[in-house]
Amino acid sequence: MHSKPRRPGLIAAAGRDRFEKAALLNQLCLLLCWQDRLEAARAAAAQAVQSFPEAPALWRWLISLSGAAAETIARAREACPADAEIWLADLVRQTQPEGGSGAAAPPAEGAREAAALASVRRAQADGLAPAAAARAADYLLRAGLPRAAAAAARAATERAQGWLPAYVVGVRCALKEQDRDWAIACAREAIRASLNPPAFFYQKLVDLKSSQQPLPIDSDMVFALRKLREAEPDNPLWMQMLGYVCYQRGGVEMIYALYEMSAAIEGGVSNSAPYLIAAEASRFLGNYERARDLLRRGLERFPDDLTLHNNLTYLLALEPQTAAEALERLPTLRARAGEHPEVRDTIAVVCLRAGLLEQAEEELQTILRTAELGGAMWFRARLHQAEISLQRGEKQRARLLIEEALRLGKGIPQEDVHAANKIFSDLMGPDRRAPDWRTVIPPSGPEAAAPAPNAPP
Repeated sequence: MHSKPRRPGLIAAAGRDRFEKAALLNQLCLLLCWQDRLEAARAAAAQAVQSFPEAPALWRWLISLSGAAAETIARAREACPADAEIWLADLVRQTQPEGGSGAAAPPAEGAREAAALASVRRAQADGLAPAAAARAADYLLRAGLPRAAAAAARAATERAQGWLPAYVVGVRCALKEQDRDWAIACAREAIRASLNPPAFFYQKLVDLKSSQQPLPIDSDMVFALRKLREAEPDNPLWMQMLGYVCYQRGGVEMIYALYEMSAAIEGGVSNSAPYLIAAEASRFLGNYERARDLLRRGLERFPDDLTLHNNLTYLLALEPQTAAEALERLPTLRARAGEHPEVRDTIAVVCLRAGLLEQAEEELQTILRTAELGGAMWFRARLHQAEISLQRGEKQRARLLIEEALRLGKGIPQEDVHAANKIFSDLMGPDRRAPDWRTVIPPSGPEAAAPAPNAPP
């Protein structure tokens, strides 16, 4: 059986100054709480704050023991205006649907939001600590006050300096506010702030970025997808997404695009995109035989896929040993060409390689009737017309066509620019300098590495 502590006044009398008195009363408060004598503990806590009112810890005890009474919180705020814990208690009191302890009536929903928002902004102006702001944002979000929660979360993330919980609540508030850019920024910072970030952060970053059009292909996206591949090595979604992003980045990334899409194909896929991208990456890397094999395998799975048919026919037309097969496939492709300019471009290439110049010219004229002046399809049509003119010995016309294409082309894939550059250089001869190709503005991102008519959608 526990002995009862003496009266608070007698305990406090043992202290030599107000600091010692407050410390003794605080110890008495703890003992009384341990004995479940909460009323006596509250009285001891009240005497403690009277002795040392500038001590926030003493006020926290009194607020807790008084049931978060409005009067007690107000006194605590007046005595310790900079204490984050007391501010949080005041914020909760102002926003309680029941009106909080000591309130006459529950505040209206709009009034709760306004009071919370005003409190957050005042605290932010006074230098609210990121930890307190993050806790406030979490509480306000759960309380159904998203605007105030977002304000607190922004206050937390702006000064977080790598403190992970601030970025986590920032992501939640940003999603609630439908602020994608802020959500992406918070997810990125959460990853950087973690020693060993869970896959959830990477997936959230990928999900947020995937909602953008066009799909971002920056380094953050690549890094996140690679981490997801490590976390879930058998998930075909991450294989395909990483392969697609690497394909769009072009250059040396084509090697990774081929690897990821090949892995996805071996694991089993439900769409033709991995076959198309893997084949295009192989073609870009100079392995035409593997590219054709991938497209044939794709057609075994998806026999009605027009893009697979089109790309295979195009690849077959590029090499003399397979050009005859491309010509055999032409009637089937023509029957499905319709209003697809990329298919008509392939038909023109097949006819051009087979010496069927009139048929090739007809297809190119069809493309030019609808193609945007200076666009990728228009540029390729002019390029093929120049090749036709060369085969006919019309060098002057070929030169004029190439000059026009290079002068008016905008956003043209690098491969087509190089092809036009080569034709022009051949026309000019070894002793003549080619013109400044800066008039042709190639794309800086996704289209830079892929041929216009045959790239996967």
